[in-house]
Amino acid sequence: MPERSVVRIIPRRPIRVELMTADCAAQGTLANISELGVCVWTDRIFKAGDIVVLGLGFPGEKEPFQAAGCVVWSDQSEIVGRPFRCGLRWPDTTSSHHEMLKTLIARC
Repeated sequence: MPERSVVRIIPRRPIRVELMTADCAAQGTLANISELGVCVWTDRIFKAGDIVVLGLGFPGEKEPFQAAGCVVWSDQSEIVGRPFRCGLRWPDTTSSHHEMLKTLIARC
């Protein structure tokens, strides 16, 4: 297996996630996150290629941080209440918005 180019962070405390597409909304919990993407346990299945807006409830923040991601994979989960999980890739890792996301990730 090739080495990962970035470190995935597993949050010390649960981070709630809202996932929204053009057709639906779902609730989830962050499994891990990096500056390239995120893995989320969720109550709804998403398909590879779906564009999802995430509302990430980082600790200490008054409002959820919104970021868009593209679903790269999804599968069944063994987490009670969150029967699915999906992996999303951030589409733009060069913006100032993404720099803010990297700061929040570092505080997980």
